[in-house]
Formats: sequence, structure tokens, C-alpha cells
Amino acid sequence: MKKQNKSAFSIVIAIWLVLIMSLLVLYILEYMIPYSKNVKWIENSTNAFYQAENSIEDVLKKFKDRWDFTDYKKEFDWLSVWYKYDTISKWLKMPNKWEWNSEFDKNYNKISQWNPIQLKIWNWRINLWDISFNFQVPKIEWQNYSLFWWYLPIINWQLTTENNKTLNASWSYILANDIGRNWLNGNIFNWSMKNDKGIKFSNWELLDLTASWMVDFYINNCDWTNSWCTLKMSIINKLKSSNEVNIPYLEYQITTINTDIPLRYSRIKSAWKSYDFQKYLEVKIPQQTTNEAFDFTVFQ
Repeated sequence: MKKQNKSAFSIVIAIWLVLIMSLLVLYILEYMIPYSKNVKWIENSTNAFYQAENSIEDVLKKFKDRWDFTDYKKEFDWLSVWYKYDTISKWLKMPNKWEWNSEFDKNYNKISQWNPIQLKIWNWRINLWDISFNFQVPKIEWQNYSLFWWYLPIINWQLTTENNKTLNASWSYILANDIGRNWLNGNIFNWSMKNDKGIKFSNWELLDLTASWMVDFYINNCDWTNSWCTLKMSIINKLKSSNEVNIPYLEYQITTINTDIPLRYSRIKSAWKSYDFQKYLEVKIPQQTTNEAFDFTVFQ
């Protein structure tokens, strides 16, 4: 009996098996490779986002440790990774450029009931000798309005120390007559600490009704390292025009000559790029302020 040679048949079977397996692998890879690329894109995008957020956390720690309104800036570029962050905490003018919130005048911010001006100040960060507060009634529907009752108190000044010692304006309120437009030339009335009615040498009152010069209180409580005060300006009466039109808010602008003003919010901008993906984040960190409900405790 003749012995059959089956090796050639086995080789053919093996070739077909390898071919089928190769086709199967190619078929699977056709779906896996695009998916793996998508996962890599998601990974880079997520990495860029969390790294940008990490930069913000890093700046927040610096804010916690700073004793002045120091700004920070950093940029790094290496191969496929790039990141940058910077902060803005002070300016010679408030609101600073493109940071206004009035709907009627882009150069002004709003002050209203429950929305006072509050600034954290110390070490002469706000210089009482070169600062100006400009107030105006908004020009609603292109109409010029003036406030009713010329001698009605409209805005109160208040200084609160780090240990909650408070000084309130006494006969130094900003009156309705102090706010408005100059009908002769269209200029905006400027209420400045430098004018005759300035607050530097005004006699204010503590909560126990004890009299105190504003400038003395400021020097003794707000002018030392790591000691700060909150300067607060609040609307204390209804805003109504002479023809009984309700005014939603007043507009204000604060300017100085030589000293930057601490902004109501410190702005942090952070950007991070991972390969072809970049994330940009911007947050605003408010200063520590006092409670608006205290205004009603004082004037009720």
C-alpha cells in the first residue's frame, strides 16, 4: 500500500488561514485606528483644559499669599506644548477698557441699591489726594435727567477695617444736587476728593456715634502692611427724576493720576495648548467686601 503525502495540503490550509486572519485583522484595524485617533484627540483636548484650569489654581494660590494687588504673568513654549497666563488686578481707571457694565454709556459702571461700589484698600493703594469719583444719571432713551430733591442724600461713604471697625460719613453724603449733567456744555459733574467738599478732612462718625476725621481713621487703620479697609459707596435713597421717572441706577467712573485703583474683580486669563488643541479660560475673582444689608441697619 502506497503512503500518501499530506504536507502540501497542510501548507495550502495554513496559507488560507493566514490570509483569512490577515483580512480579519485589517478589517478590525480599519475600525480601531480611527477610534484610537479620536481617543487621542479627546486626551489632548482634556489635557489642555485641565492644564489651563491648573494654571488658574496656581494664580489663586499666589493671590492668597500676596499682600498687595500684584499681577502675575507667565508664558512657556516647548515643542508641542504651550501655555500662558496673566492677571489684571488694578488700573488707573475704573472701569478699565471694555470692562464697563452700564447699558447706556460704555465708559461707566453701575451703582444701585444692592450693587454698591466696594474697594479693598490699604497702604495708600487709593491715594486720597489724586482720586476722582465721577457720577452721572444715565441718559435713558437719549433723555437727560436730573434727580429729584436737590439736597436729598443719595450716596453714603463708609470705611470698614479688617477687624470690622466701621466709619460712616456724617454730613458728607453725596447729594442729588452733586450728581447730574452740566446743562451748559454737556460735561459730566465731577465729584472729587480734591474739591472743597472732599472727604479727606470730613468729620465722620463711628458706630458708637463717636466723631472721627476720615483721614485720621484711614491713616490709623488702613495704612499698615497686611492691614486693609473696604471703601464702600452705597445708594441710600430712591432714584427718581424731577419729572417722576424712576432711574434704575447711577453711572460712575473712578480715575486717578499716579496710583492704580484695585479693581472690584481680579481677572485671570489662562490658555494651554496640547499638540493641536488649545483651551482658553477666564475667571473673575471678587475682592472681599462687606454685606449690603448693613446699609439698612445704618440708615433705617
